[in-house]
Amino acid sequence: GRDVVLWPDADDDGRNAMMKLAAILAPSAASLQWVMTDDLGKGFDAADVPTDKPLLDWLAGRVVGVQR
Repeated sequence: GRDVVLWPDADDDGRNAMMKLAAILAPSAASLQWVMTDDLGKGFDAADVPTDKPLLDWLAGRVVGVQR
């Protein structure tokens, strides 16, 4: 019953793992969203976000919802 945001590594393995986890969580989540990483360098993850701007600003436009 919680709101969930998944953040995959920016590579096929990361996105595939995220999709498997999304399928498991979707039936019980209040909402399910994820961070789009398709345009980022391979393997980019949360630790690689530039520190020169606030995280929420960086995430704006990257978090998308799952259609149910």
